[in-house]
Amino acid sequence: MAEFADALFLHRTNFLGNCSATISFALSRFNIRLDLINNYLTMQKGNGLAKPPADATAGMSIIQDGSAKIVVRVKHNSAAYDAGIQPGDRIEAVNNKPIATLDMFELREVLTHEPGKLVNLDLNRRNQVVSVALRLAELDVTR
Repeated sequence: MAEFADALFLHRTNFLGNCSATISFALSRFNIRLDLINNYLTMQKGNGLAKPPADATAGMSIIQDGSAKIVVRVKHNSAAYDAGIQPGDRIEAVNNKPIATLDMFELREVLTHEPGKLVNLDLNRRNQVVSVALRLAELDVTR
């Protein structure tokens, strides 16, 4: 949060001077308002908040550490859970394509495509290669 506040402060100081500025925009899940003068952000529920999150069809959260893509969370009763994917797994390849050739946006696109699509993942689990077939499915957000 400090980096965000610093970025807002720099933006306000460098580009806006003393003039009043508020930026409002809507995302599918939230409405966001940035007050550049007072350095605060407000979020309100948007119309899409009841919809499943972006990882709804894979059921896992992934971070990037350097060039590595690492699974950090697997939702219970999700497609990733059913495929046996575990937190700590490092993704090595997606549909036989080396992970180094995919950025996080491309990876997200593959893992949040239409339900029923089959995605083949090669994982590094404790220095062992594990291949799994992940069949994307709608995530029941009530579970």
